[in-house]
Amino acid sequence: MYRSLLKYHAGKIRNRGNLKRSACRCGIENALSIPPKVLYERIKVCVEQCDYFRKHGKPHQRKHLNDRLQVAIDKEDDVAEKQILAIITREKEKSKWNRNNEPEHVSKSK
Repeated sequence: MYRSLLKYHAGKIRNRGNLKRSACRCGIENALSIPPKVLYERIKVCVEQCDYFRKHGKPHQRKHLNDRLQVAIDKEDDVAEKQILAIITREKEKSKWNRNNEPEHVSKSK
């Protein structure tokens, strides 16, 4: 979204209505009045967060799935519970498969 706002400031986006609507959906207030310098800073923060979650996202994903599972159990929603358990099982299998099939790092001695 921030990149689209930069394009708007550069004069490449003409439809302000669609841009305002998209910004509103993303929770960005007064989007068209944000200066480009601030937009660049916000993009930098977003990229850093994406990099963090790319590296450290698995524990957050596991915690979220376990939280959703607990909510489904509390609501006695059997369908949601089975679906969430299936996702957790698939993630565990995928992780196990990836660990077993990692290429071994062979140190080359000269």
